[in-house]
Amino acid sequence: MKPLTGYTLLDFSPLLPGPWASEQLRQLGMRVIRIESPRHPDLLRTYPNAFRDINADKETWVLDLKAPGAVDEVKARLPDIDVILEAFRPGVMSRLGLGYDQLIADFPELVYCSLTGYGQSGPLANTAGHDLNFQALAGLLSYQGGTEPVPTSVQVADIAGGSYPAMVGILSALLARERTGQGQYIDISMADGALALNAMAASETLGGQAPPQARAGVLNGGGFYGCYRCRDGRYLAFGGLEPKFFSVLCEGLERPDWVSRFADFSPATQQALREDLQALFVTRDRADWLRRLPEDCCLSPVLDLRQALSHPQFVARGAITDSGKVSVPVQFRERPSS
Repeated sequence: MKPLTGYTLLDFSPLLPGPWASEQLRQLGMRVIRIESPRHPDLLRTYPNAFRDINADKETWVLDLKAPGAVDEVKARLPDIDVILEAFRPGVMSRLGLGYDQLIADFPELVYCSLTGYGQSGPLANTAGHDLNFQALAGLLSYQGGTEPVPTSVQVADIAGGSYPAMVGILSALLARERTGQGQYIDISMADGALALNAMAASETLGGQAPPQARAGVLNGGGFYGCYRCRDGRYLAFGGLEPKFFSVLCEGLERPDWVSRFADFSPATQQALREDLQALFVTRDRADWLRRLPEDCCLSPVLDLRQALSHPQFVARGAITDSGKVSVPVQFRERPSS
């Protein structure tokens, strides 16, 4: 039995953040019923493979929420529903007659999660936005990329700032319900989630340090921690932040004299070290370096997505399901029977 078997979620959300969250919960055992409007088909359908992988294994209920009797149909199902997930702008569900405050008297055990761009409060609560906007407002774009801010390749604010917090909120509320018997309302803002992803940088800035700049810090291209082009045009990523890993790399490169430069984090020293490493890496093909250098020095090939999806590490972990889609990245091990 999967951990979330026995729970049912009614998903009103389109596009990516909500449906991705509910798909992760479904893979963990939760029954998911998604509602899709016959008048406004989900725009994720323009990416048919992604739409299939995120939604095909859910139950789909085609329902026009503005049609006469539609709200009564939804309410008739609510005794069997544990969680509602919705992603409309604030106030929409209430205008439909399906807001949390309108339902809680009759369904006190209901866990209700609203997943929106800017949350239910604040001056931007009703403002339109997407992943790029949330990253921009949260400061993430200001210190990634090069001379200009660039969009990330994946939807960081949508998934890491929205889907995952929604999952944490839903699971936390279900756990609390086991103790109290009462459901809860969960207000998730993707902009809030994106802001939280600043983690260490936010702590340093709040502590009085200057805001981080692109390609100026240890972790964003301003030092030796980064990617290096090899002779064949392929890249290696070196992430050895600890002295022992940098020492192992220098020994493998036959440059033990570089070890002493590790601890000098002045911009000039770090930039010179990076240039020296690049000049050396470009003398051999990537495969040659991977054969020559020790495995345990935090060095990895930069793979394209097709290569990553078939890498032996992910295959061994079962990261791709038998049906050919990326699995929920959570694995459980049951206690062996005695």
